Amino acid sequence: MRKNMFLILLCFVHLVLNAAPINISTKPVQELAFYPTTDAPAEVISLNDSVVRAQITAQLNQFNTKVGDKVKKGQVICQLDCNEHTLAAERTQAQIKGIAQQIVLYEWKVKRTQSLAQQNHASKEGLLQAQTDLIVATAKHQELETALKLAQQHIRYCAIRAPFDGTITQQYIHTGELATPNTPVFAIVDHRSLELQAFLQPDEIESLSIGKNLQFEAKNHLYPVKLARAIDRLDPHKRTQEVRLVFTHHAPIVGAAGRLQWQQPKAHLPAHLTVQHEQQLGFYQVIDHTAEFVSIKNAQEGQPLLLPSQFTGDIIVDGRYAVTPHAHIYEGEG
Repeated sequence: MRKNMFLILLCFVHLVLNAAPINISTKPVQELAFYPTTDAPAEVISLNDSVVRAQITAQLNQFNTKVGDKVKKGQVICQLDCNEHTLAAERTQAQIKGIAQQIVLYEWKVKRTQSLAQQNHASKEGLLQAQTDLIVATAKHQELETALKLAQQHIRYCAIRAPFDGTITQQYIHTGELATPNTPVFAIVDHRSLELQAFLQPDEIESLSIGKNLQFEAKNHLYPVKLARAIDRLDPHKRTQEVRLVFTHHAPIVGAAGRLQWQQPKAHLPAHLTVQHEQQLGFYQVIDHTAEFVSIKNAQEGQPLLLPSQFTGDIIVDGRYAVTPHAHIYEGEG
């Protein structure tokens, strides 16, 4: 008998406690919502960052600039010894003049032999020989013309020029050293054609593409940027995708490393308001003095909660761990 009375008493207390309103405090979602910032490592790169190499074999005579100098496109950076190539060009020109005189002579011989052949005073073999001599001389002339163009090109290669406006960042050989084809001579970087390079997860790229206030932070300075393009290739090891951004105003120097930052376009709730109900994460709102659990898909512990689109209402702040779905509540001082 006493055991039954005790059980009835427990049930009564349980019903009373469940029926009793729970004291909580709330805040309008407008006061709690914010747009979190996402960031990722990024680095400033130049679209033109080149190592200029020698194209001929020659000794370096003079370097006209120093590392750090700003140069213009076409400016002569260094000069190779061109005597050998100049002599080759002069020798070829002389050979061209000599073969040109032979061609004039062979042309006369062909015409003379043709005339004599018509009068039966020259054999067909003689005419064929004259024509062959002319063909060979003409071919030799063309060969020498090509050789002259090559020699003149080598002379132009003696003056190694800047391929674009930029800054000399490295000098690889010095006066008196021998350069051969493909020998690195100097490095030059273009400080005007700059981009920001970052590697992001695919979902981050989607967020970045619609994000707000894109900027690059480096050494406590902020540089506004905008998305230029995403490279359509996923790294098979890191599972990241490359993105390129351009600076909208001033930019840091090439090689500067920092953080790419952007603001999420959708409103979130602070992470500390997260509660769990039946293995789901979300938050509590109040509707007609009743607690209602709002489940957030893909929510993670310790991360801000993505608010449902166009959500309005009051969010339970204090007392959120004491309530259960559909619990009757009243709001005290928050």
